[in-house]
Amino acid sequence: MGLIIYHKGGRKMKKNILIVGGGPEITICYDLINNSTEYNFFSVSEIPTMYPELFVETIETSFRNFGKTIEQIKELKYSIDAVACWDEALTHIADDISKELGLNPISSLDSQSFRFKDRMRMVCEAGGLKMPKYKIINQFSDTNKIINWKYPLIVKPTSFLASIGVKKVYNFSELQQAVSQMLNVKFPVYIASGVYELGELYNLEPRVLVEEFIDGEEYSLESVVRNGIYTPLGITKKIVDEKLFMDEIGHIFPSNLNKEEKSRVYSWAEKLHQILQLNHITTHTEFRIGRNGDIILIEIGARIGGDCIPNLMKNSFIVKGFDFYNTYLKARLGLQEELNTDTNKFSGIVFFRLNPENYGKIFNGVSYDAPKTSLIFEEKIYKKEGTVLPNPINWSNERVGYVCLENKEYAVLEKEMKEILKSLSIE
Repeated sequence: MGLIIYHKGGRKMKKNILIVGGGPEITICYDLINNSTEYNFFSVSEIPTMYPELFVETIETSFRNFGKTIEQIKELKYSIDAVACWDEALTHIADDISKELGLNPISSLDSQSFRFKDRMRMVCEAGGLKMPKYKIINQFSDTNKIINWKYPLIVKPTSFLASIGVKKVYNFSELQQAVSQMLNVKFPVYIASGVYELGELYNLEPRVLVEEFIDGEEYSLESVVRNGIYTPLGITKKIVDEKLFMDEIGHIFPSNLNKEEKSRVYSWAEKLHQILQLNHITTHTEFRIGRNGDIILIEIGARIGGDCIPNLMKNSFIVKGFDFYNTYLKARLGLQEELNTDTNKFSGIVFFRLNPENYGKIFNGVSYDAPKTSLIFEEKIYKKEGTVLPNPINWSNERVGYVCLENKEYAVLEKEMKEILKSLSIE
């Protein structure tokens, strides 16, 4: 039974939401959870919850002992109405828990189909979507099977999150070096006062995906699926640096795709969601449009887009008050919601990313040429002056902050964002 909140003239039943994970991802939802009048929140996690004060009850468990985890959840004093997860590494566990509790699943298929990049490729290929040429590498000797492939190629760990570790290689020697690293990497995760290893923390597997490089522009698409109804929310244009890592150094929302191009992307994405049988969820889909016009999937996550994309959307939408995290919760509950996604401006973000010459230096601040016409609406620095800048162990680039800006003209915004990147100095 849900907790009861009494009001003058009646009472309202609050929905009970179980959050899988209790790490830094909760920070972005802190205000929503803390101020909610619609939901009570519970937490289940392998690590101590960062903000226990937000939750009615918390469970610390080992997801490897899944049966015990389910027992602990069922021992809660209140019945759960939906399972939510803002930690991409745990979305498959959230789906498994939902199914075990008889609640709305994320997918009707096994959860591995949308969480792991190699299985995602196979399911989508079997469903008729065009995929890049790819090979799943289970052990180092498997690289010999692709010795004659045409370069450049993309190498990525199948289990890790977003673009972490994704590299572009130009010859067989670089391919073997990248594969060897990804099969054996230990990736540190700093949560509160503890240091964890990503693979051990989330029980991730050492497997690598090698695929052909698709030459073209890169985008992402935010969507929501509720009760079988697919709704696209908007497309973001990505600015990608391919020199060190396949790293995103900026975004613009909405993209500059024309009406016909957007319609084609939306139709393709709806088919993608149907193939993966995704439902009651918001999704973040990354794709490229090749030089020949083909839409090629990079990956899809059963999550909200990161990198401040929700902030860009909220700033660009004509109707204010959009809360992507609340939209996500309503989707998990199977509730309908009217969404107006019309925009009246373009919003962009530029990331202050470290380059190799910055590694190990003392951080003294960031400087860049101010935009001439675009308006800055948000800026943030992650590092304190005097701290030592980290070395990303040749694995993923580190950011020290970002700046968000807006303009009525896409071309002007893009030009001024590139000028910021060109003039950017991390001191």
